[in-house]
Amino acid sequence: MPYLPSLDAESLALLRDLCAPHGIHASRATTANYRAVFTRDAVMAGIAGLLLRDPVVTAGFVRTLEHLRQLQGPEGQVASNFEMRDAGPHVSFGTLAPRIDAATWYLVGVALAARAGAIDAADYRESVQRAVHCLNALEYNGRHLVYVPTGGNWADEYIYEGYILYDQLLRAWALRLLAP
Repeated sequence: MPYLPSLDAESLALLRDLCAPHGIHASRATTANYRAVFTRDAVMAGIAGLLLRDPVVTAGFVRTLEHLRQLQGPEGQVASNFEMRDAGPHVSFGTLAPRIDAATWYLVGVALAARAGAIDAADYRESVQRAVHCLNALEYNGRHLVYVPTGGNWADEYIYEGYILYDQLLRAWALRLLAP
């Protein structure tokens, strides 16, 4: 039997409460951009939903993945976050630099959701190929390492740049999960 973590009722209630028609929100707060759907946060919450076999959180996760696929950039970029507004979707791929980990978290999410039977992998094949192509385009050295610019991962203009282990491991995990 697979490992199923325990989760108290309050935590599960919060995860369910964050599920909305467009995906899993990052927070209940409405200040700044915290009501957006952040790829990293939504995928982590979605993985919890899959592990717990919770239908509400899993459905929120599927809606997140669907919207990320629909909002994907022309070169395969995956939104760091998005928010549906009256004037249409507000999509962010990063501010000063692209958020490289959005693509890797998206790929992890698609792979795990497909393995769990929550989505049909065929529906995401083109989107996955485009995201992988985008990451490959950031691999200039031919050594399977993605160069991450300053502020290029989740940590909001983090000062680190280069071949950051976090981003390399996420990419490797995603590619391994996606392999047949």
